Amino acid sequence: MSLISGIFNSTATEVTESGLVRGNKAVDASFLAKIFSSFFKNGIFLDERGGGFFTKPLGGNLGTMDAMSVLTEAGACHINGYFAYDSVQEIRRFNISSSVRTAAKVYRLDLVDGSITTDWYECTRSDGKLITKDTREKLPVRSSTIFDLVTAVIEIPAGARRITEAMLTDLRSDAEMCGIVAGAVTGFDSEAWCVQMRAYLAELKQAVADLPSDSAAYFALNKLNTDLSNLSEDADLSALGIIAQGHTHTAGSIGGGTLGEDVVAASGGDLSIPRLRNISYADTAAETIADGDLMGVYL
Repeated sequence: MSLISGIFNSTATEVTESGLVRGNKAVDASFLAKIFSSFFKNGIFLDERGGGFFTKPLGGNLGTMDAMSVLTEAGACHINGYFAYDSVQEIRRFNISSSVRTAAKVYRLDLVDGSITTDWYECTRSDGKLITKDTREKLPVRSSTIFDLVTAVIEIPAGARRITEAMLTDLRSDAEMCGIVAGAVTGFDSEAWCVQMRAYLAELKQAVADLPSDSAAYFALNKLNTDLSNLSEDADLSALGIIAQGHTHTAGSIGGGTLGEDVVAASGGDLSIPRLRNISYADTAAETIADGDLMGVYL
């Protein structure tokens, strides 16, 4: 497949059969979706109050329709570069039943036409998994044509006459079921880099093995392989523990602003005197402290 790029200003236009004016360098919605999918993870957006499609019992007196209803807050979601939002709350009412009922709130992207819809899907439980009753599919569906976000699941006991918070499970923070869109890519993917580095080192080791052991190239590549191996190996936890222990000191171990060579981690000490980083501790808060000092209160 050849490399595809965009977006560019069109230099000519044509009128389609449906009467739309289309530029010769225009891109469609699927191209724009690829752009956004590279910036954002799939999931729902939280608002300033934490709303974002949160589902809760509506409340109401026993015997009323509100008692068996749930309310889903307004919100927005991002799925594979496509965006959808609802500016109003949604209320779903459940009937009183003599059987246990399980239902999942699903936001579903149709990858064929790019539309996102939402509904409650009646489900059963199988090995802890949610299985839709009508199509027998495991939620969330993630296929070449469908991508689901499951934001909540409700399990109503047989004969229940009121929906309570205990019956609802918020799945929005579960990355496997839904996930939360925190923002655009802001960091370096060190895990992916390590995978690539290990693959490179494997090739380098093979190249070294194929060379005569007495050649200059063998010694050069072998040295390079040894040096780079340290960059891709996992951290030695025992070594990290020794380093942490050697640099952990209580306030009582510090005197005159310096640490002696024989100072090691210890307990005790007069914590009321400001020492490390101008931090002091007391059992009661002081009325005033010196400019630049910090005080902690232990109870």
